[in-house]
Amino acid sequence: MSGDPIVTVTIPTYNRAHLLRESLESVLAQTVKRLEVIVSDNASTDATADVVASFRDPRVSYTRLERNLGHLANLSRCLGLGTAPLVAIFQDDDLMLPYNIERKLEVLQADEGIVFVHSAFSFIDDEGRLLNEKASWWDAQTSIESPEQFVRGTLEWGLRVDLSSPLMRRRFVQGERFEEEEGLAADHGFYLRLGRKGKVAYLDEPLTVSRRHAGSLSVKQEAHLLEGGYYAPSFPYSAGCRAVNERFLNRYRSEFADVKELRQIAKRWARQDLASVVRANTGDEPTLRVTARCIKRAARVDPMVLINRKLILVLAWTLIGRRGRRLSRRVLSIP
Repeated sequence: MSGDPIVTVTIPTYNRAHLLRESLESVLAQTVKRLEVIVSDNASTDATADVVASFRDPRVSYTRLERNLGHLANLSRCLGLGTAPLVAIFQDDDLMLPYNIERKLEVLQADEGIVFVHSAFSFIDDEGRLLNEKASWWDAQTSIESPEQFVRGTLEWGLRVDLSSPLMRRRFVQGERFEEEEGLAADHGFYLRLGRKGKVAYLDEPLTVSRRHAGSLSVKQEAHLLEGGYYAPSFPYSAGCRAVNERFLNRYRSEFADVKELRQIAKRWARQDLASVVRANTGDEPTLRVTARCIKRAARVDPMVLINRKLILVLAWTLIGRRGRRLSRRVLSIP
């Protein structure tokens, strides 16, 4: 490697020595070689330091906190590490495909007004088995959105950015943090605030690999439920996103001419998301008791969810009972 690094990759970690090695290997295998890779260890008690030390690559450095500050504080710390003009935060259980940074770097170099670029991704389980070759929370082809389009899309469809995916311009992340007041939905708030600063680019090809497993923080903190290797929304995360949206619109209302309309959009999405949470929490063979309990919990958050079409379908699916569902599947399977 010649010249100063053009990309800083920071890896926040805590007691993930068994997964960190593979994650680091994927970063160092990038076709772009002018990298600095910084592991920010949140006071691990396992062999994390030994794993990092085993890499004889001058691009890799290690910094350890004396006490665990919590995941969000470590994420915020990672935003300020390194010196390169571009920065990526990469989860210690995820993987990069070899052309990940190269493809995103091309986009950023072509347009100085882009704040960050992210992409589709693949899913694997805790054993590394492929679950989905191409996944995305973005209903579009490769595109560039204006700040207004990105904010509106996030309020309308929810967060569409995987944490390990973005390559960001350092000058835009300076002064930003993952706000602990936003709890489980801090990533939602962070990308909303970042996306309002300039254009956001999306590449419709899988360039990172996201690992879905029971040991993930998302599952442990009950931000998501793990269903067959996939994450489903939870009540706490849904409520957190609703609060983040309200907070964002209150804080930056002067920046948007259509703030009243944006509030209505955010409310409609929150209602739809609540219905999705009910569906996820009732399972494939819902009982009336479980469904009623979930609907009651959702109605406490927003009574208008009771007229949501998805929620009505969940209730209908419960009411026809197991025998009726079996018959429906049999009928629907007839060619």
